[in-house]
Amino acid sequence: MGADKATLRVVSAGAASPPTLAQRTAEILASVTVLAVEVGPGASGLACSVEDPAGGGPLAGFVQGASHLSELGWAGPVVLVATDMPLLEAELLRWLVEYPGYRGVVPVTAGRLQPLCARYSPAEVRAARDALASGARSMSDFVASSRPRLVDPGNSGAPVGWERYIADADTPEDLARLSTRPQSGRPGPVTSLRTLKVRPGRRLELPDDVATEEPLQVMIAGPGERATPLAVTMRTPGHDFELAAGFVFSEGVAGRHEIRSVDYCEAVSSDPSARWNHVAVRLSQPRAPDIAVRAFTASASCGTCGKATIDDLFVSCGLVPAGRPWPASAIPAFFEGLRGAQKAFERTGGLHAAGLFGRDGSPLIVREDIGRHNAVDKVIGKTVLAPGELDEPASSYALAVSGRVSFEIVQKAAVAGIGLLAAVSAPSSLAVQAAERLGVTLVAFVRDGTFNVYSHPELIDF
Repeated sequence: MGADKATLRVVSAGAASPPTLAQRTAEILASVTVLAVEVGPGASGLACSVEDPAGGGPLAGFVQGASHLSELGWAGPVVLVATDMPLLEAELLRWLVEYPGYRGVVPVTAGRLQPLCARYSPAEVRAARDALASGARSMSDFVASSRPRLVDPGNSGAPVGWERYIADADTPEDLARLSTRPQSGRPGPVTSLRTLKVRPGRRLELPDDVATEEPLQVMIAGPGERATPLAVTMRTPGHDFELAAGFVFSEGVAGRHEIRSVDYCEAVSSDPSARWNHVAVRLSQPRAPDIAVRAFTASASCGTCGKATIDDLFVSCGLVPAGRPWPASAIPAFFEGLRGAQKAFERTGGLHAAGLFGRDGSPLIVREDIGRHNAVDKVIGKTVLAPGELDEPASSYALAVSGRVSFEIVQKAAVAGIGLLAAVSAPSSLAVQAAERLGVTLVAFVRDGTFNVYSHPELIDF
């Protein structure tokens, strides 16, 4: 290509200075493992070493990297990743790491081996050392002799989009094509972002993955009828047809044998990407005229998508006023106070909790319920019924919840004007987007004195 591929940059929308291929690969590895090395001149920012013999090719590089990991104390399987895959995502590497069994895993796409994006067992690493010592230089020859599993990702549970993730750039034309390749806009089950991870004595901005949350509008139609809205529910994209069919059946809208087919709605024109959030359930007989449209969190407009949902919420409640920064030391204290006030949880082990906290970390209101959203509603309801108990505006208080954070939890905090939302578990993608847009500082994974900041870190005083 006339240049070291590792130092090339892939143009991406909205990035003024996109990372090099080596830097991007290193970031993805850092989100999957805490132990990673570069075999090369140090282009990635990872710990690096030089292949021996120099210029020995991919097999020599693999052996050198595996030896470096061994020196660092690692004795398990090794995942080998080349730097020339500009669309690589962490989901694919996790699939390799978590693939069952002890043998290595080499993906095969269209009959082509992918030994430079593969997992190798300790036995196969030893075989690679022996092959290199005997004069071998080709990864393909080594794979043929060591016989790791050759796996078709499409038939083995690989993440949606794996075909793109594994595409490599061998020529300038490849790089340009992959850099500008249009995306379908179809949401996947995982959304990648960057977050501020707060650990004892240090703070790191690193890649992170959160579960995707998007609204799904379930539509229904009888023979020859136009699909009309039935309900909107929040979900993680994936198996959408099953979700829609199960909803229609379990809610008594149609019998098991009355569901003829399910498909994505083609009538969405305002936003093509919203098509993936509209599913039409087609019945074998006319739908009952008394079926009521059920409203969940989002509106039943035909443009339903995560962005539209946040836009609607922003119009209705506006931006939460920015108050004084919160002391970082108060955040872990929220959950000590929350746990101490969970009297029913101590007896049952089966309740969620939500609490309103002051800047010193002390609990002002704590409520429990079998539902996370109900617990939050109880706390907010207390502030509505007894407003005189709060000395400051709602933006000066924090809401802490015992479970994960969905869009609905952020919605409730924003409508109440609460400035800081903290959770013991994970946020969803739509929760992060909503918190950023609405001015809510969102903190999650608050455990043992550590936490991640997903929005407005400037409102936390470290």
